Amino acid sequence: MINFGIVTKRTILIFIVLSVIFTVFVSVVTGNMRATNNDKLLQYQKSLKIDSNDMFDYAINTNVGNIMAYGKVKSIGYVEDSYIKGQYMYIDRKEEHYVRKTRQVPVTIGKTTTYRTEVYYEWDFYNRDYFKVTDYEFLGKKFKFDELKTNYTQYIDTVKFTSNKRYVYNATPLEFMGTLKSYASTNKLSNNTFYVNKKHDVVIKSVETDDTTILVFAALIWLFGLVIIFASICVIEDWIEN
Repeated sequence: MINFGIVTKRTILIFIVLSVIFTVFVSVVTGNMRATNNDKLLQYQKSLKIDSNDMFDYAINTNVGNIMAYGKVKSIGYVEDSYIKGQYMYIDRKEEHYVRKTRQVPVTIGKTTTYRTEVYYEWDFYNRDYFKVTDYEFLGKKFKFDELKTNYTQYIDTVKFTSNKRYVYNATPLEFMGTLKSYASTNKLSNNTFYVNKKHDVVIKSVETDDTTILVFAALIWLFGLVIIFASICVIEDWIEN
């Protein structure tokens, strides 16, 4: 057993040195993450806010730069699957199989530990199919399906065919609202990020919150790291002494 009761001067000295190095490392990494997030926040705050077809059309046809456009994404056409109800912009059909597996489970009787083979079953990924429309509209403009990178799906249903085969469906509705963060130059949009069901102010607020999240996460990592450093030193010291 590790002896935490006796802490030598050498232990304290090593802990202080390693703690300083670790603190500097965490501070540098955290600082870089916050700087990146602050640059992003500033860019979002200065972006041209758009919520009409005319403003969006103007931004695309000029060198406006950073924009945040809020509006409706509307599918041109639809896709469907015979196993689920409804029509969608995009369907993700994942096939899963119920597979028999085994694992070794420890069994302790007194001071003796042996292992037995346990049989269990689990749904495993087997195959995936996609169905999608070719185009959709956003604020009166036509785009290819993958152009704005909306990446929005909802769980629809799980259809079981046999005891060991099922389809899990996720899909994108024909219409939904959201904010597009993009860079608009002459007749072109680039660096697209889409925030589903969020207006401009909500998106900016979430970026502001990210800074607090970074600080909290860094503090937890720092505290956890100090505990690990101290425990590791004690283990090594105990090994040396004994």
